[in-house]
Amino acid sequence: IEFTAIPDDGYYFIGWGSLSDSTDPTITTALSESVTVEPEFGTIEVISNDIAGSYFDGESATLSVEIQATPAITSYSWAFDSDPEDPDNELVLLEDVLDPEIDYNLPSLTVSPVGSGAAGIYYLTASNAYDSVTVSGELMVLHNFSITSENGMVSAVDDEGNSLNEASL
Repeated sequence: IEFTAIPDDGYYFIGWGSLSDSTDPTITTALSESVTVEPEFGTIEVISNDIAGSYFDGESATLSVEIQATPAITSYSWAFDSDPEDPDNELVLLEDVLDPEIDYNLPSLTVSPVGSGAAGIYYLTASNAYDSVTVSGELMVLHNFSITSENGMVSAVDDEGNSLNEASL
């Protein structure tokens, strides 16, 4: 008898349980007794993504993603792109974790930005033995401004002393 396991969208075939050690989704077997055929399927999906947001200059930001995976996640990595507009800009690997003995369910990363150096796009890639998923989000830095008016001119200066613009009233 031939059996074929067909996963629903978003799932992948893992195995045949006690029926066979094969990881092939189609198997042929001779049966001499009544058996229950239960193919095993897995999934890896993003439950929540709290990467994107904004924060004030000098604050820490905790980036977190909840990923549900069967079988469990065995590796993940965080990467950062400081200039997404530049196609030649290389991603900076911030954290790369691989330990097949640990189930990673809530990978998170805390960044402590200085100036606008932490603004950009952060990527989390999580994998298990069968699949991987990548999620991303953009962090923006908010600056405090001092606004002054003198002789009908308004000027704004950020925390670092940079003059941002001048306008006539």
